[in-house]
Amino acid sequence: MVEVFVGDTCYKYLQECCVGSFLNSLVTIVRPVGGDSRQGNRSQRQFHLIDLGLACRFGQVATELLLRYLSDADKESFMEWTVPSHKPEDVHGCDLSEVKDEESQPSWGHSKWLAPEVIPHWSVFIPGDMYSLGILVMEVASCCELTFLIRPLWKVAELCLPANPRRRCSLTRLSHAIATLKSRLAADQLGQTLGVFLPITETESAG
Repeated sequence: MVEVFVGDTCYKYLQECCVGSFLNSLVTIVRPVGGDSRQGNRSQRQFHLIDLGLACRFGQVATELLLRYLSDADKESFMEWTVPSHKPEDVHGCDLSEVKDEESQPSWGHSKWLAPEVIPHWSVFIPGDMYSLGILVMEVASCCELTFLIRPLWKVAELCLPANPRRRCSLTRLSHAIATLKSRLAADQLGQTLGVFLPITETESAG
């Protein structure tokens, strides 16, 4: 979903797509990340969102989505966003003494979609992808008007967001969690518009 829908096109998609299509798009993202072991192509198809720059697209979508409707004061607070649990000792057992360059010190306030291990250039594996995906799901949950969907989406996001990569869910578990969520929704709920709320921009109001 993020590979195709970025910027205004993504906003329109999130406003107009149905719940079922959105959940399907999440599964579509998860499967290519893990590769297709059934066809023996796992080593060829396995990749990281970070490697392809998709994590930056996650961030573009998530950040711009929120900044569209936040007040100036809220925007300032948003840009200072940090996760208290993001302690260096919780990431691969490393500490900041391993990061000699001051500019390489972790700073999650301005890059919150990046996993904690990405900023200081520590090794990034598939759990880093899960973290980025979790941030996107969290932001959609924050902007969604469907009460029956908000809490389940938060739970899916939380599976991806532990600071320690070893505690993040596996691709299999995430895919199962999304499938389980979809199976618990009624047909009429799956058919409802996702309902991500976005304010009218100055350009739109002028038009």
